Amino acid sequence: MKYDKIVGLKKQQEKENLEIIQREIDAMLRRKERISITALAKYAGVDRSYFYRNLQAKQMVEEAQLKQGECYNPKKAIFDRATEEVNKQLKRQMILYKRRIKELELQIELLEEENQKLKESK
Repeated sequence: MKYDKIVGLKKQQEKENLEIIQREIDAMLRRKERISITALAKYAGVDRSYFYRNLQAKQMVEEAQLKQGECYNPKKAIFDRATEEVNKQLKRQMILYKRRIKELELQIELLEEENQKLKESK
């Protein structure tokens, strides 16, 4: 009887640990934190070796890391924002240069016409 009770308590504790880990994974995804076993162990209050011994917990971490992908790399996110800003500035500058080119082409046409008139009047 005692053995069955101990096994039951261990299973209950296992279930609670998995629920805590899942909650922490969800919270880390919302906070856009990088998901790692070390961070999860700290937040969930379990030992790191727990993730290597428990295949279900390890699978949860791997799935979350796949879901997370590269988009949560803070350096990449900063670089992407900076690149996006530079692209916006370059697009604005390109529009201004295109306008200036059109103005100069129009000015060239006018000068060519004027030059032609001057040649004809001589």
